[in-house]
Amino acid sequence: MPQIDDYAVILNSHGEPICVIQTKTVEILDFSNVSAKQAKQEGDLSLSFWRQAHQAFLQPIYQDLGLVFNNDTKIVYETFQVVYK
Repeated sequence: MPQIDDYAVILNSHGEPICVIQTKTVEILDFSNVSAKQAKQEGDLSLSFWRQAHQAFLQPIYQDLGLVFNNDTKIVYETFQVVYK
């Protein structure tokens, strides 16, 4: 799990580094408790869009692992700053 002030290298779909980030905040939330403000921080247009897009991405991963994804599923919400690009 990310920790405040950690650094991480972000890779593109080819496994090539594209930037370095520094974690600023970390919260563990129920999926249903992500706010419209948090969704907008990710650049999404609305909370509804954020929920639909993330559920569509996460649900198959959970199913492959034999787990159930629902509104009570805990997620890690991280904010960060790009420190090198």
